Formats: sequence, C-alpha cells, structure tokens
Amino acid sequence: MAEKPFPFIFYLFMKLSTYKPFLLIIGCLFLIVLIHKIPVDLLLENFFIDDSYLIYAVDKIILDFVSLFSVIFFLVQCKIPVSFFSTSGNYRYFLPLILCVIVFSGGFKDFRVFDFSTVEPLLFTTYILKTLSGAFLEEILFRGMVIGLLINLYTYSPNARLKVIGISAISFGLIHIINLWSFEASIEDVIHQMYAAACLGTMYGAIYIKTKNIFLLAFFHFLNNFFVGIEELGFTKNNVKPIIENESWLEFFLEEFIMFFYFGIPLIIGIFIMKNIDKKDLKELMGSRIK
Repeated sequence: MAEKPFPFIFYLFMKLSTYKPFLLIIGCLFLIVLIHKIPVDLLLENFFIDDSYLIYAVDKIILDFVSLFSVIFFLVQCKIPVSFFSTSGNYRYFLPLILCVIVFSGGFKDFRVFDFSTVEPLLFTTYILKTLSGAFLEEILFRGMVIGLLINLYTYSPNARLKVIGISAISFGLIHIINLWSFEASIEDVIHQMYAAACLGTMYGAIYIKTKNIFLLAFFHFLNNFFVGIEELGFTKNNVKPIIENESWLEFFLEEFIMFFYFGIPLIIGIFIMKNIDKKDLKELMGSRIK
C-alpha cells in the first residue's frame, strides 16, 4: 500500500525546525497567544454561565487544552525530541521543586486559611482544572517544544547546556509580558513576573533535561501555581489587603532587592543542576521522539 503523502505544512515545519528554529519558536508562541484571544468567554456568557470567574476560568481551560493538543500534534508530526516520562531514576532532582512550592506559597499560607465553606465545589474544581491545564501547557510548550528545537540546534556546539536552558528560560520569561494586556497589572508587577518566570524556567529546564520527565515536572509546576494562586478565588479568611503607604526610595530598593533574591532561588538551583548536565544527557534527550 502506498504511503500517504506527507502534508507540505509539516514538511515546512520540519525544515524550519532544522534550519530556522528561532523563527519556528516565535511563530508557535505567537499562534498560542492568538488562540488565547479567541472570545470563548463571550459564547459562555451568552449561553449558560453567569459567574464572571467561571467564565474566565472555563475560557482559559478550553483554550489551554486546544493549545496543548495543538502543540503535541505539532511535536508528533515534526518529530521534535521530547520526553514525557522516564524511569531513569533521577527523582532526587525533583526535591528542589518541593522546596520551591513551600517557599513561594509562604508555607501554604493561603491554603491553610482557605475557607472551604464559602466556595462551591464547581468553582474549586474549575480552579484546579485551570491551574492544571496552564501548567501542562507551559511545560510542554517551553520545556517540550522550545528545548526540543534548541536541542537539535545546539547539542554538538560549545556551551550547549547553557544555550538550550538559557534561551528557553528567557523565552519563558519574556512571554509573560502579555500579562500587561491580559489583566490589570502594573509594569512593575509584570517585570517581577517575567524575572520570576525566567528564574523558574532555568530550574525547570535543567530538571527536565536531567530527568526527561515532563509529566512529573508539569505536576510540580501545577502544585506551585495551585498553592500560590489560590487566593484568586477570594475565599480566604482575613482576606484583607493592607493599605500600602507611599514608600521611600530606600524602602523601594530594599523591597526590590529582597524580591530579586527571593525569586532568584530557582535560578541558583537551576545553575547548580545545570553543572551536572553533560553531553550524554543532551544526546539522550535528542534521541527522544513521540512514537
């Protein structure tokens, strides 16, 4: 039986992944952003949902899953190296992720005072799905696709691990600039998000290359986002934000320094793990393909 002709679009993508990976990365990230601009929320609002948070969350869940399956389909068709699960036994590299979940959640501060009696099960379930879909999309997109494309490009070049992890982390940080248009946030807040994401991206990238286990990495990413962001439901006891008075320049710089060090913890961890990555790790990941 004759083989079906290979679609030209995937042939083009494969050529781009080999010769112009940066162009392909930028194009794919742009398409993901465009997908998330589809006004699903208007459809939900007009038909069967009247709760503003549910509309926002369901909209994000739907578009996250559309994007997620699109990326996986792209990875399969273009034979981009990615490893969803591995039994290599390098589970000790996941220990820093547990530490980060504890540190960034303030010892599960918001979760411990969460008032479960005031939130409906549907709302809580929607929050879990929204957080889960976002974490898995980000990991498969930035650690799966971006690192996969960079692995093909840099494995045999000098400082390959630094290039692969560094570029993927920077791209993960820069993509958060879209939060300026996604919700009400100050430029200062978005800069913090970009810096924190780049630092986390360094740690996530190093752990992924060392463990080749994107599923478990995405699960810890989900846990971090779950405990850090649970206050968005607005049902925590004593949920009153303190009034912030005008800060002096000294207080401002001290706060920024603490923030720089606080969010820099994953960067330090990532650099430490990166030192344990060798050519063998890169070649093993380069040989990974979705069957």
